[in-house]
Amino acid sequence: MNPLVSIIIPTYNRADDLEYALESVIAQTYSNWEVWVIDNHSEDNTDDVVKGFNDSRIKLIKIHNEGLIAASRNLGIEHSTGTYIAFLDSDDWWMPEKLEESVKYLEQGLDIVYHDLLIVKKRNQKIFWKKAHAKDLKKPVFRDLLANGCALMHSSVVLRKNVLVKAGGLPEDRDMNNWGDIYAWLCLAKHTDKFKKLPKAHGYYWLGGGNFTTPKRTIAAINRFESIFKGDIKDLNLDSIFWLDYTKGRLYYRMKLYEMARENLELVSFQQAPFLIYVKTLWMLFLIRFTSKEIPFTK
Repeated sequence: MNPLVSIIIPTYNRADDLEYALESVIAQTYSNWEVWVIDNHSEDNTDDVVKGFNDSRIKLIKIHNEGLIAASRNLGIEHSTGTYIAFLDSDDWWMPEKLEESVKYLEQGLDIVYHDLLIVKKRNQKIFWKKAHAKDLKKPVFRDLLANGCALMHSSVVLRKNVLVKAGGLPEDRDMNNWGDIYAWLCLAKHTDKFKKLPKAHGYYWLGGGNFTTPKRTIAAINRFESIFKGDIKDLNLDSIFWLDYTKGRLYYRMKLYEMARENLELVSFQQAPFLIYVKTLWMLFLIRFTSKEIPFTK
């Protein structure tokens, strides 16, 4: 018999999006699954949407997660009974073969599989020009993730439940809430190197779902991240991490804090950063030179 897949969907006030996500689960070519919708006490018709499917495999749990999405996901993991855990955000959805392909690879001995997602800007979109790209990871995976940044998106990931349990579930850190993805994958990579990117995109990333973070909160999350992994960065002889410096520099630039932006962007080196990131870095430094004349251009 095919192994059971437990699908974890956290949600809050996204009844219409949730219905779309659940329809994509119902349409899966792989039928041995259960869904745990973890609702943060929505004020819309989320309950009616779930009940409307009239499918015993779809279960609804309520939580007051106090703004911690990881707490919702961990509650779903706690109730799950499957061999594998699949994550799906309530504003994303899957292609019909997603679970079948994921399980096929996991059954070959892998622990975590993931894939690209097609970017969707409007519901009736027929042609998809852009992808949210995942990355192939080199071993040791922990070092690759730390040195080069996040390679996995939650709505693409399927993994072995026992590995997730061994890692202690998803980390619940309020200061890292909007950076929970990379934190979670690093914690898992301390327990396994058996990560695999699937060959094709098997889902959709809906831009209309909204992003409620701010540059200030993201910078605070990065600072917390650097504090948590300070020892690992030192042990792995990572003098600087380009994607952290680039991200902070870009955020400070958006906040018009040009001196702080320059200080971080000048740490991005050609030897470490991908070519496109380095070009964007040089462009921002060029703009800073003319936007804030008191800052010398030293790159």
